[in-house]
Amino acid sequence: MNETDSQPLLAKAREAADEYLMRKVMNGSMGPSMAKDMATAGFTAVTRTLSMLRTRDGVSEQAIVDGFQRQLDRAREAGDEQRVIAAEFTLAVWDGLRSDLAEYLSGSV
Repeated sequence: MNETDSQPLLAKAREAADEYLMRKVMNGSMGPSMAKDMATAGFTAVTRTLSMLRTRDGVSEQAIVDGFQRQLDRAREAGDEQRVIAAEFTLAVWDGLRSDLAEYLSGSV
């Protein structure tokens, strides 16, 4: 399967990422060029990282959420907006990936 073949399997993850990034641009906390970079290279890096955590490392779905939620909480406490964005983006993509997987497993893809 090449990368274009896999795109429908990531539709909800892509949608979640795009919605998150659009909100950030619209509220002024992210510029359009940063959003574009995150929508391309950032999306690829996050989906690969999440995939490796789940499949290669065997991390449970809830443990992934808990881990990134802890990172988000620490980033907020530290006032580190870049880390906040990274954790929020990862959680948004993860939520979309879980929806994509559920749809795939249900046979509707």
